[in-house]
Amino acid sequence: MRVANRVSLLAFQLQDFIAFANSLQIANSPKLIAMTTPLHSIDFCPICGGGLCGIRIVGDLPSCENKRSFEALIVCDECEAIWSEPDVSTVHRYPDLENAVSPVGGQPLWGEGSRWATAQDIEAIGWTEAVNPELDASEDADTTKEV
Repeated sequence: MRVANRVSLLAFQLQDFIAFANSLQIANSPKLIAMTTPLHSIDFCPICGGGLCGIRIVGDLPSCENKRSFEALIVCDECEAIWSEPDVSTVHRYPDLENAVSPVGGQPLWGEGSRWATAQDIEAIGWTEAVNPELDASEDADTTKEV
């Protein structure tokens, strides 16, 4: 029953967001779609059955100049179920509805500092084999580009 309540609440929140986006005339913006749709997914969500389980980067990937921590997670774009490894048959978690943060490191799942993983991100974290290319948003989709 708890999962059904969470899904209903998320559906109402999504409807409110879409109404707000429509009022700003951005609902069909390719940039908005790129922000809300995973670029690369591993499977359909086994929990809600309607979402894509996409690879989400929370924090910054390390580089020579920047050693900040990051997390790679699998997140359903519909029900927000979270897996800490690229296997949706393992145990999943849900973020707090009031403060959606990673259950592993506590960094925000949405907003600045988090994004759907690009092909380069996925290669860097070693999850390339987990990606189902048939579920990719598009071959040239990239949330860092202005559209």
